[in-house]
Amino acid sequence: MDDVLLDSAYRLRLHIDQADPLEADGNTLRRLVEAHLRYIPFENLSMHGCRDLSNNACDEPVIPLNLPLLYNKVLERNRGGCCFELNGLLGHYLLELGYPVVKLVPCWVYAGPERGHARSKKAKFRTRQTHAFLLVRTHDGQSYIADVGLGEPPLHPLKYGKDMLDEEQITPEGMRSRIVREERDWVDGDGRVRKCLLLEWWRDCRACFQCGERKQINSTTTAEIKALQTEADKLRIQADKARKRSKTKLRSEFKVYSSCPSVRNDAEGRLLLQNDHTIEHDEHIPAKVSGADIRREICDMWASLSGDDRRKWKDKAAEELEALKKEADKCEVIAARAEEDLTEALSLAKESYRCDDSTECDELCDGKGEYWEPRLQWDIADASLVASGNELSFVKDRPLEYFANAADIIAGPGSSFVTEDCCLYSYRNRKDYCNGQ
Repeated sequence: MDDVLLDSAYRLRLHIDQADPLEADGNTLRRLVEAHLRYIPFENLSMHGCRDLSNNACDEPVIPLNLPLLYNKVLERNRGGCCFELNGLLGHYLLELGYPVVKLVPCWVYAGPERGHARSKKAKFRTRQTHAFLLVRTHDGQSYIADVGLGEPPLHPLKYGKDMLDEEQITPEGMRSRIVREERDWVDGDGRVRKCLLLEWWRDCRACFQCGERKQINSTTTAEIKALQTEADKLRIQADKARKRSKTKLRSEFKVYSSCPSVRNDAEGRLLLQNDHTIEHDEHIPAKVSGADIRREICDMWASLSGDDRRKWKDKAAEELEALKKEADKCEVIAARAEEDLTEALSLAKESYRCDDSTECDELCDGKGEYWEPRLQWDIADASLVASGNELSFVKDRPLEYFANAADIIAGPGSSFVTEDCCLYSYRNRKDYCNGQ
């Protein structure tokens, strides 16, 4: 690593007292990420001419990828930068503070609503890895992913590991995030097959939430619809089970007779009496005879029944099957009614969400008002869910210079990142965003 010490200048930029202890743990990482997002902007002003050209022999690159240039740009001149600059500089500082493993993880960015693609077939992941976030391991075995170089990052790092897959994580500003497995293998722009993980955010549909009133209505309705869906699914399962029971064959009169609790009690009582046990009328009969003895006694009792008595048990078998059919019909009616209520609620909710009927929903919303939107995707081989003893940090494994081609892509002609100048600061209660100014 370049022989540049960052601590004093970084503390000054992040408004952290020089005497404050910064242990290499999760608490320090959360503090640094939040301060970074608040005081160092995500910006692309260098792509619009805001560069240090005072030394013509060494013009500053649009996206500098070495530590001395980043130190000068971000910590001395109080500028911001893009993902490779900000995450790269913070990664060097985390290593200086003593974090055992810090990796820059290349990933693909979802071309979502902020790029105008959410309502078209173009909403998908880029085919080139044009972003990188930080994977940070601590001495106590915890792992985190942190990102201070994204347009709308979580305000705190997210816990990372097998036990955190599919787990919703809420950061102080209220953002809801989760890490999930990509269901299918993914083919990147070079034709390589990847097994990937996704970072998803819970997002409000822009078509559904064009005013604050609708947002509150939608939030309540979504919870109600979820409850209706759960109830409808439960009742449908019950109805299907009841229908299956009603389609069984008519039981024989002997099976109905032998499974009757009163018959079994009579058989057990007869056996106990034969063994000279005195039984009170309402007293519980102790289980002192075997099940095989009871079954033999029931057979003897059945053999002694007259034809008329046996026909009564045959009639009971028919009544039993008829009762099952009636129960199945009743369950079917209840389930169908619940499904109708759900369908009606979905229809009404879809209409009530819409502030402007001419506006089409985000493609992942489908009228529900809220949805999990994928944001980043990365190869699990580049960011293992389990820490290993021989894991290398980015300065030895994948240094900043590795991302030179990706930096050329996002700073090159045709990139949506250079279309307009932007500068973003993130706080717990707001985001300050300057676009095109």
